[in-house]
Amino acid sequence: AAPKLGLFAWSGPPKLRLGANTQGKAGQHRQHPDLRVHAEPPHNPYIGAFSNEEGKGTKKPLSEQDVRRVRDLYQASNSSSGIGESNGTETVPPISDSEKQRVRDAKRQEGVRRQKWHEIMKEGARDDPELAEIIKGCETPDEIERAVRKAFDEGTRNLLSESEKKQVAIKIQQFTAYDLWIMLELAEKPEPDSKDFIEQTLRSWYILGHLGGFNAINMQVETWGHATSYMPYDQERQKNALDASFHEMGDIEWKGRFVRCWFDLGTSDQMAVDVLCNAVQALSTEYVPVKELTIGALQSQWRSKTEEASASR
Repeated sequence: AAPKLGLFAWSGPPKLRLGANTQGKAGQHRQHPDLRVHAEPPHNPYIGAFSNEEGKGTKKPLSEQDVRRVRDLYQASNSSSGIGESNGTETVPPISDSEKQRVRDAKRQEGVRRQKWHEIMKEGARDDPELAEIIKGCETPDEIERAVRKAFDEGTRNLLSESEKKQVAIKIQQFTAYDLWIMLELAEKPEPDSKDFIEQTLRSWYILGHLGGFNAINMQVETWGHATSYMPYDQERQKNALDASFHEMGDIEWKGRFVRCWFDLGTSDQMAVDVLCNAVQALSTEYVPVKELTIGALQSQWRSKTEEASASR
């Protein structure tokens, strides 16, 4: 028998819909052969997918004939010509008037939704000067959509450009865990709030390290390799892990755009340095632009930098 083809009407935004289930023998549910799982295309929401399945539970890909039928159905929605003519070596089955009507109804409903969206944007522009500037002069939903997309694309490019400007240059020099100087060079002279951000970041890093947070031996969640939900956490492994904690932190010293602090990383693992680099990069991007982060800064560097800062005053 020829495969059955069915059209499902549009009923909301694109989503995965399930065909109806019917009660089978012994209380088991089976899917009705005429109603199949199908996903509606987001950019062409007027028709659903076709099913060419026969029997129970048999799933096959759409045939070339079904693909042509979908294409011809789109064409039929915009023309009054009938379908059912020979297409190559096979004849595409004709589309019924009811199927055409469903497409027209779906298009009409989509037009109503777009018009409502257009009205919402217009209303929102009354209280949002930035949005009002973006859609200024736009009258139709298509014009508003193009203007909003253009503004979004330009904003994304600007954000990427700003992010590149705030990229921190990270230098790792002489690394001695028990005698380590961390030095930062800011992009501009810091305000009191900027200084507070920097100091809180360094102190927070030290607190986590002092509490043993940077222990690479006990990274059970990171190395689990499966879904994290309900994973069994090994308390004995945590209990038997070797101590990994910072020992000391010195005073935070400022000189113009430069700041440094001394740390004794104790028995903590070197992953602590990665955490600091990631935190400083995010700090630079979101709050205080940082030009350079030096891990293992030398005393001579600090003297030369501070002399440079004093000469630039």
